[in-house]
Amino acid sequence: MSERQARKLRKAPAEDSAGHKKGKSSAGLNAIIVLVIVVFLGLGAYAVTANFKAKAPTGDSSADSTATQTQTVSQYAEEQGMTTEEFLAQYGLDGSDVTADTDMNTAVSEMTVEKYAEFSGKTTDEVKDEYKLGKDVTADMKWSDAQGYIPIGKMLENSGMSYDDFLANYDLTSKDIPEDMKWNDAMPILQEAATKKQAQSDESNTSADGQTDGGNAQDGSAE
Repeated sequence: MSERQARKLRKAPAEDSAGHKKGKSSAGLNAIIVLVIVVFLGLGAYAVTANFKAKAPTGDSSADSTATQTQTVSQYAEEQGMTTEEFLAQYGLDGSDVTADTDMNTAVSEMTVEKYAEFSGKTTDEVKDEYKLGKDVTADMKWSDAQGYIPIGKMLENSGMSYDDFLANYDLTSKDIPEDMKWNDAMPILQEAATKKQAQSDESNTSADGQTDGGNAQDGSAE
């Protein structure tokens, strides 16, 4: 999904409200800037849908994925033959901000690593091995915090995006962000790269607008 988004917008440039044509760099940049969000959310969706398929292996997998990502805690609990209160208690969420109306992705992110492992039908060690998590991640750490310690390569693997395409989208090299760099460490570098590309795009668009306006002025004087 992310690769297709990043490769979009090869079409003719559209016009903005002022009648100026938008350059391809501006359109492409929008896709680039959202890649961080796409990758990170892709992992959350993976976590929930993988568990859902394990508990309900029958049926269309694409339909399962869509349904799970939009489910609330109460809906999910009901499907598992539990009350909302039982679900919250079992996964250590009672007393937290998670309620019956909270979406499942958010609920999962609020679990501890140990409870997330239980939810996934795995042990804590199995989850740490799967996501290549080191000693920095403990069983009682919140899963949303633990995700920050996942190597960028594993994040990309779960999102379906190649490492090379990811670097190319940010004009970065493997020296800037090694494949084993933790997500928390990669984020500032990615944000800086996105800001740099934004500035380059703005400069390019400003220059292009000036040339267009100059051409229009010459056409008008010729008339």
